[in-house]
Amino acid sequence: MLYFIKQDKCLKAINIKDICLIESQGDYVKINMVTGNYVIHSTMKDILDKLPPKDFYRIHNSYIVRCDKITSIEGNCVTVNKRVIPVSQNNIADFKNTLTIL
Repeated sequence: MLYFIKQDKCLKAINIKDICLIESQGDYVKINMVTGNYVIHSTMKDILDKLPPKDFYRIHNSYIVRCDKITSIEGNCVTVNKRVIPVSQNNIADFKNTLTIL
């Protein structure tokens, strides 16, 4: 599925399957992708409202992760694209309930 983000004075198409994680940076968000990073003017809530809820989870006030990009979970942290991201205490139980554990 393609989404468009505003970069400079044009709209750039991105494939949401390439998004690894999204992190808050004040009035901006940084979209970390397999192919690179983009910083756009938006709030985490606005971004989350536009993403498919089955694919993305807000694990912390500052982080949204694409669930299929998580490579490991240890304690209250997840690893996404070789980055260790904290899961907030308020979200850890609900987050673990969304996982399929064999």
